[in-house]
Amino acid sequence: MERIEIPVISLGGKVECEDYEAHEIELGSKVGAACSEYGFFYISDHGIDAEFIEEVFECSKLFFNLPQIEKDRISTSTNRHYRGYTRIGEETLDPTVQKMGDTKEGFYISREEPSHDTIRFYGPNVWPTVELCPSWNESLCKKFEYVMMKYHMLCELVAVRIVRLLSYALYQDFYRFDSVIQKPMSFVRLLHYSSQMSSESEGILACGSHSDYGLITLLQTDSNPGLQIFYKNTQWMNVEPKLNSFIVNIGDMTELLSLGRFKSTMHRVLNERGVERYSIPFFFDPDYNAVMNPIDSDKKDRITQNQSFKAGEYLSSKYSKTHADFSMN
Repeated sequence: MERIEIPVISLGGKVECEDYEAHEIELGSKVGAACSEYGFFYISDHGIDAEFIEEVFECSKLFFNLPQIEKDRISTSTNRHYRGYTRIGEETLDPTVQKMGDTKEGFYISREEPSHDTIRFYGPNVWPTVELCPSWNESLCKKFEYVMMKYHMLCELVAVRIVRLLSYALYQDFYRFDSVIQKPMSFVRLLHYSSQMSSESEGILACGSHSDYGLITLLQTDSNPGLQIFYKNTQWMNVEPKLNSFIVNIGDMTELLSLGRFKSTMHRVLNERGVERYSIPFFFDPDYNAVMNPIDSDKKDRITQNQSFKAGEYLSSKYSKTHADFSMN
């Protein structure tokens, strides 16, 4: 298995006001090149404190150490907004290969919203409470909620900047996507991979081969490797954890919007060491009701016929195919 060195793009550095636009244009060019070649890149100097990220991981580990019966009380199956806990095996990302679901459990967190009867992905979060999770005291329950909502907010700020860089790379306009990310479908997903070894021949994968569905994903991982990308659809290559950096990848929506110029790369996770692994993807997608129109920037911004799609419907159809607890109703 080869190791691939995907680009590292720094968002930091001191920039004078008069040089800011030129600096962002340069970053946009780097992001565009990475999306065309790999569909993946690292982001360093993103502005989220390393000690706080470590605190997020510690809270994640505490949650997954709760008794199974307590985690199940705040399952995604208890609400239609897809918030809360998912059991090991609930998700099967590559059913053509896998004989069992992914060997990981998760926990979905998003913006706090009023409950919607007709719109998926918008609604209140589901949190551990002393009533539902008596292994925790009230102080720990409140800390978990505070830490996760702060992390969600900080990730949104980073994601908006990256989406604007993507927008510039595609359209020479930083703000083309702003109108469709006013109320984004954005999710922190805590993940805990079990120590079960992966076996391709037996159809056992920590996370089955897939491409992400939406605009972009920001990923933090612990120090354990496992992520692999299917580079140029020819070979699996390792993407190593990098301290204090996000691994960023674009999703199917971005590939569609770019008319294939940017690549939504297949990826998977294999557990080849027999150890537990923790990661935290942040999914950033457009407003539920946003109508997404692929634009051909080489043909005077003509909207490509018959390729428009509604963001929420698109994501719902994708989730329904891979998540056992997700219902289209």
